[in-house]
Amino acid sequence: MRTDSRFKKYVLSAALVLALLATAAVWAGGGDDSDAAALTVSKGNDSGPGSLREVIAGANDGDIITFAAGVTRVTLTSGEISFDKRNITIDGKGVVTITKDATSEFRLLNSTATLSTLTLKGLTISNGLSTTGAGGGVYVRSNIVLEDCVFKNNTTGHDGGGLCADGDAIVKNCKFTGNTAGHRGGGVCTFKAFEPITTTILANCIFTGNTAGVIGGGAVAGIATLTNCTFAGNTANNAGALFFPDDTISAMTNCTISSNTTYSPFSGAIHLTGRYAYLFHCTVTNNAGLGVCVDNEFTVARLYNSIVAGNTASQIDGDGITDLSYGNLVEGKKIPGSSPAAVVTYAQVFGSNTFDPAKGTHMVLSDGIAADTATKITAADLATSELFYDQLTAVLSAIANDQTGAPRPSGKVTYGAVEVPPYVPDETSDGGGTPWLLIGIAAAAIIIGLIAAVAILQKKGKLNKNI
Repeated sequence: MRTDSRFKKYVLSAALVLALLATAAVWAGGGDDSDAAALTVSKGNDSGPGSLREVIAGANDGDIITFAAGVTRVTLTSGEISFDKRNITIDGKGVVTITKDATSEFRLLNSTATLSTLTLKGLTISNGLSTTGAGGGVYVRSNIVLEDCVFKNNTTGHDGGGLCADGDAIVKNCKFTGNTAGHRGGGVCTFKAFEPITTTILANCIFTGNTAGVIGGGAVAGIATLTNCTFAGNTANNAGALFFPDDTISAMTNCTISSNTTYSPFSGAIHLTGRYAYLFHCTVTNNAGLGVCVDNEFTVARLYNSIVAGNTASQIDGDGITDLSYGNLVEGKKIPGSSPAAVVTYAQVFGSNTFDPAKGTHMVLSDGIAADTATKITAADLATSELFYDQLTAVLSAIANDQTGAPRPSGKVTYGAVEVPPYVPDETSDGGGTPWLLIGIAAAAIIIGLIAAVAILQKKGKLNKNI
């Protein structure tokens, strides 16, 4: 058993690591390797001269691999590409898909190098299938950086339908759609069940239509920051969208968690068993099951200026401590079933404040101050929350803008990730639902417009009334 003192040191140390990674890696970008060679894939074949397999085999540590003009698809037929080269980069420039033939069963990329970072840019990873190991699309034994990638329709019987990484992960501007894991992390799994716990950074990512057989339909992550991310239409027995395991720390800013499905009545779209979890300007709505499950008596979950509403079970529940501060909008008069009793501070509820879902506006009170005069959260506010979060300046800076990047009204408190209804199914997802409501509205508008046009023309005598 850890002592309380040791646990606090661990929490603060992890926080510092998280802050440094968020600032240096996500926002500053990767470093330059002046010794790196530029290699080119000239064919989309499975193997042979000019193929991706052969180019990787001939690469040295630190090399950068790109694709010749006209090479937009690499189809593997003989098996995964497994390699132990360190710190290589594969850049598809947003036009290259790596996939396999329909009859084969293997993942696509397997990086076995330790003390290394694999960087993938502008690639679509699709239709990988791993029945004997983790990572349906990509498995990385060490660290990974993903930029502008799409993971689509990959499957594993284990962890990480799209991606499984045993090291730290930095994922920016990526989509995970239609991936499946038999165990944990339908889209992504970046948590291993032994120390050191890895650090995950997700920025501007979308998870739609992913499935996990056990837990974490969208993602399972260790120590994590998530900024401007959307989880919609994901499914799992536990934690339909996100799972943060024991001994972890997570912070979410401007994230939308909507229309996910959790089958267990004792779990939620977001399932928390870690030490601390923070939600800043997040929207957790219309999920099947609990909205947020704080499922550990040692877990402290704090929400700021967030919306938790319209979920089919309780909005927030569990055995941990939930602190609702700075004017959240939570459906219902109390948090049921919490032991010890949840701490509710300055929380606003439907019925006593103005909330117009049709317009997507959120006008509520914060500590008795009207939203149109209240000031937004500052670093000083966060420093009083007995947590390290004021150190995470990279994440804190995003609070001034909503999930779309638009500035929030100057000098005012606004709520949730965005100021409009947030979820429209991703058109790239094979497993996503059809936006029938939007289609119906559009069809109705067209019909009404045609009727109006005909009436005007008839009135002006430009149409034969016998038509």
